[in-house]
Amino acid sequence: MKVLNVVDDFCTVEINGVKKSCFIGFLERKPEEGEYLLVHAGMAIKILDYQSAQEIIDELALLIDGELRDSE
Repeated sequence: MKVLNVVDDFCTVEINGVKKSCFIGFLERKPEEGEYLLVHAGMAIKILDYQSAQEIIDELALLIDGELRDSE
């Protein structure tokens, strides 16, 4: 998810127009606006470079697309 802003130990992240609050207190450093995070259950797990983030987003999109087609 892309970091939109950072305030203390939380940030706002976004993917596909969906914005969420995310706890970043367990990261080694605070992310900067525009960086990408691997997020699970509202907590940041890792700061990602753009290329890694894009690969994960693309893979998830393929999985979701496949699931939607299977359910039709």
